[in-house]
Amino acid sequence: MDNFEDYLKTDSELLKLALTDPSYRNYIACQGLDTNGSLSTLGDAILRFVLAEQIYDEGRSSASERRKIFENNHYLVSVIAEHYSLLDILRYDRNDVHKQAGYSWDMMASRSISDKKKSNPQKFIADAMEAVLAAYYLDSGRDLDLVRQLIKEWETLIREYRATHGNTY
Repeated sequence: MDNFEDYLKTDSELLKLALTDPSYRNYIACQGLDTNGSLSTLGDAILRFVLAEQIYDEGRSSASERRKIFENNHYLVSVIAEHYSLLDILRYDRNDVHKQAGYSWDMMASRSISDKKKSNPQKFIADAMEAVLAAYYLDSGRDLDLVRQLIKEWETLIREYRATHGNTY
């Protein structure tokens, strides 16, 4: 995990973009600002591809369980994002406190301060985590093997979490 942890400390423009939620536009009154939406979509696709590839290689018996691990935002937020202290990383722009103002670990918190939808309160952090995965992939020169290794490490973290906290879906 050293490569990924080192990456999180870089000044990568893609990493900064990955950590910019669409709600940030409201704080700076700039509707044209690029946000993490496209990177999140790419990160989700990469994650699903790697998992599908592993399921195919290992056989169908692990398919259902492995899909549940990453399709549930709970693990991306409570295990992976928390492991890397994502909220601290979100503060990469120390001069602008609003960059991280809408992010919350609270299960009952809304998607952002200005968003009234509470159906999936952790989605924005999970989206950011997927966007960070995509940024890492792109900044690594599209090294899918590096991403495969990272996702295996994430699975290990999740399994360790589940061993102490039970299966939380």
